[in-house]
Formats: sequence, structure tokens, C-alpha cells
Amino acid sequence: MAVSFRIQQHSIRDVEIVEILVNGVVAGVIYPTGPKRISLVSAHIESSQTDADFAGDIIEDDGSHSMPPIPALHVQLDSG
Repeated sequence: MAVSFRIQQHSIRDVEIVEILVNGVVAGVIYPTGPKRISLVSAHIESSQTDADFAGDIIEDDGSHSMPPIPALHVQLDSG
């Protein structure tokens, strides 16, 4: 399995996104949602894990409130 990344312009918003490709197929995206916040959205999320010394906050979203329902991880970064 080969994982790679590609930067693209979002089709609706005026932001760049990072596409996560698995074997050349888009499996998820990462995009900014605030000054110190990003979201990782993918229908393929199975589980998540955070390092013990991570100085931020992660909110897991099962996607049930989005259309279509796609799971996401919302990460608040603490850049000091």
C-alpha cells in the first residue's frame, strides 16, 4: 500500500486542501478550519491515537451530522 499527499484548491472554499491518496486514490482530506485548527475527513477512518505529549485537543466526529455522513477528526493545535 502506498500513501502519498497532494495539495489542491478546495472546489468551494478559498483554501488549499491536502488530499491523502492510497494507491493513487483519494482516501481523505486535511484542511484548515480556523487559525490553529485543522480537520481530517475520511470515510476510511478506523481508529485514532494521540501521542501522550501532544499539546492540543482532538475531537472525534462520527459524521452523523454531515451530509453525506463522513467521519472526521478536528484538531486544535497549540503552537505555543
